[in-house]
Amino acid sequence: MNPPPANPFTHRKMIDSEEAFSGRHRELANILARVRNGNSVSVTGERRIGKSSLLFHLFLTGNRRLDDLSRQHFRLAYLDLLDARTRTPEDFAKQVLDRFDLPGADAGRLQTNPLAALADALETHKGQPLPQPVLAGFSQGGAARLPSAAAPRLILLLDEFEEITHHKDLFTDQFLEALRSLCNGGLLTLVVVSKHSLKELTDRGDLTSPFWNIFTSQPLGEFVQDSSLNEVADFLRRWDEFSPTAAERTLLQHWRFRHPLKLQVVSFWVLQNRELALPMRKLKQEIENEMMSYFRSNTEKMSRWGKRNAPKLPGAISAMTKWVGEQVGNLGQIFKHLNGG
Repeated sequence: MNPPPANPFTHRKMIDSEEAFSGRHRELANILARVRNGNSVSVTGERRIGKSSLLFHLFLTGNRRLDDLSRQHFRLAYLDLLDARTRTPEDFAKQVLDRFDLPGADAGRLQTNPLAALADALETHKGQPLPQPVLAGFSQGGAARLPSAAAPRLILLLDEFEEITHHKDLFTDQFLEALRSLCNGGLLTLVVVSKHSLKELTDRGDLTSPFWNIFTSQPLGEFVQDSSLNEVADFLRRWDEFSPTAAERTLLQHWRFRHPLKLQVVSFWVLQNRELALPMRKLKQEIENEMMSYFRSNTEKMSRWGKRNAPKLPGAISAMTKWVGEQVGNLGQIFKHLNGG
């Protein structure tokens, strides 16, 4: 008996392998078109839709997609703001310098004014032209494309941007303004991912910085499935190497989700069932159970909404009652006027 195939559909957290990533063709093209010209991008989408996977895939493949494998024109760095090493502005500045392999700033200046120290280092980087490399393969019959003499554009990919606004005692309006200035000055280009828009995040954190308005928005939803692009079909082509049976094809078609994580879950269980041999009812139950561990039901969502908004309800009811009373009073005055009173 042949051993069961290794199941590749096990990804439930960020996909950190280029080969395992699927889809997102339009989103990647849109982001790269913008950062190529120094425009920062805010990627937003619901939880578990694949924002972190998209960002890390951009880090892995960005230079190739930008036709810059030598990193002479663009340099990308990925930073997870959940990392314990990014908990303060000083830590943040150190991590940015480290990820871009830039010379370290003065320790005292980093401690007293970390964003100013970071700005100094980025200014120094920008002011240093790249050395002209030896042109390999140059011949009289062909034209050689000389690289730009400018330093490469630094593109910082920030995951879990919510963390910044959760610690407003450290990451203040001044911090966001300094970061905004770095972007406006062409020293840094940002791609940030978050569940909510940057404007909403700053408002929630009682921050007043217009940091968010330097970004163009890139929403991230379910896989595209239209006449020109079918990312669900692209994902399911990964099944070709396993020669799916007619029954397995039927199951995959039955649960033809457009959500990338749901596609992973269904594919995992359908393939795993070659070894488990579960009856159909039990297989469906396993799939539904795992789905429930990642996605809240409508009942759970309503319950959470109620708990979150319960303290506000008395005030809202009181305000609504007052407003209705005012409207009734106004109507009374109108009717009285119409009746010649």
